[in-house]
Amino acid sequence: MDVQYWHTKKSKQFLKNIDTFYYSIFFDQDLSSDVGSYSVERFRQFCAELKRFSDEKELSFDNVEYKVIYKPGSFSIYNVRLSKPDYFDFFIAPSVPTDTTPHAIMQLRSRPLWNDGVYEAFEDSFRFIESFANRFGLSVREVRENRCDFACHSNYLSDPERFFEEKHFVKMWVGSVGRNHKDKTRELSAHITAYDDDEIEKDYIAIGRRGDKCFIRIYLKSKEVIQEGYKGWFLKLWYLSGMISQYDLYCLEEAYKRKSWTYVDIARLMWALEYDDTLPNDVRSEMKAALEVETPDYSKLRKLAKKYTKEVTKIFNIEFQCMRNMSKSFQLVPKNEGVKSRVLDYLDNYELIYEYLTRVCLRLVRTDSKDSQRDRRDNCEFWDRLRKAKTVDFRKKNKNVKLLRKYNSNMNLEIRKKRAISSLSSFGYSMNQNVDGNILDDASELLSILNDNDLEYIDQHKKKLASRNTEVLPDELRHNRKIFVFYDPE
Repeated sequence: MDVQYWHTKKSKQFLKNIDTFYYSIFFDQDLSSDVGSYSVERFRQFCAELKRFSDEKELSFDNVEYKVIYKPGSFSIYNVRLSKPDYFDFFIAPSVPTDTTPHAIMQLRSRPLWNDGVYEAFEDSFRFIESFANRFGLSVREVRENRCDFACHSNYLSDPERFFEEKHFVKMWVGSVGRNHKDKTRELSAHITAYDDDEIEKDYIAIGRRGDKCFIRIYLKSKEVIQEGYKGWFLKLWYLSGMISQYDLYCLEEAYKRKSWTYVDIARLMWALEYDDTLPNDVRSEMKAALEVETPDYSKLRKLAKKYTKEVTKIFNIEFQCMRNMSKSFQLVPKNEGVKSRVLDYLDNYELIYEYLTRVCLRLVRTDSKDSQRDRRDNCEFWDRLRKAKTVDFRKKNKNVKLLRKYNSNMNLEIRKKRAISSLSSFGYSMNQNVDGNILDDASELLSILNDNDLEYIDQHKKKLASRNTEVLPDELRHNRKIFVFYDPE
């Protein structure tokens, strides 16, 4: 076994970036009155027509450059949602109660912020807003930040359960967030997972409350990615950054395909059987026997994985959710002009804001200090390194961006394959209650009962998928896609 190939990584790494960014949009036109201008009425007609659809509808603006999907549902007054999957969601209010209420909200997703950089993600979304506004004769007056999540990923902690143990954490905790000045208390909430062998996994710590000016979360990011099953590109990003090893990547990938964090232990055993040539034969036999049983004993599998394989590297995320109620008081260094100036100034001052959040809102101090005043103690090493973390910017690493995009496409395809296999096997068992049949028999039986309506549904579904702007297929398998429906309000 090539130990260097499988287990090489950089220890004590930190990567910081903006993970989610919301900004508000104001148009020059008045949307607060019942009767608006010709442009406003065209815009409202468009919104009213969309809201008749109970299912997603595909749209295009500026011919084919910006393709989005209308998604039904209501979000307060912002009850029209246009989505570019994995990239952004644009929430629109056909009418607003006052002239100081934002006319629309743009949410930038994690993928473009991490893979393309915050400036490129913002500019791309703003180009769409302009295309959208021009379609109805609207014009953008101003944009400003609404909410920004400052995130920092780290593999620094070898024993996160001990580090984040409540009594130990409280001794380190200094900061303005989570303080109840009236009662002179500090408030946090935590979540743990306890396994059958009594091992504890610290999943989540929250300081403050959602909706506060600042809300802080510290959580196991690698577990979230696996269980949510839609941000697989983070695995490749961590690997390219040296935060996880090839062994970690193998195990996390296998678990990601199944959206199961507990599957990481099974993946560790699978890796050992395939690549660890130092395993004794009796251990191999024990592992195979445990893996091949019809109903897996996860407790036993976990014990075997702990005994014979390395722990998978855990990536934690420390995230500051900063709301407009807080950031509007920031005295930003002005650098820009025009309708985008406030957001660009906000992004330009990113490092200064991050310094403030990690100094005033929360910091973790040394517990071995002799100073009885906790506020005067030096930061612990973990926090010092977090404050000095480098910002991810893949704009200068086009090769890495391409790798991340292709990796995400392949991972999505693999997940869909797993889901199709599960659905087909469930169908076969439901039809004949036979556990001995193979998947080819199940597929054959499914085809034999399809009728004309089923075949028409399949054709329509494929056409719908073909027109969406998602990267499900790898580049070499992608065919020409049909253009989204073009909306002309005239």
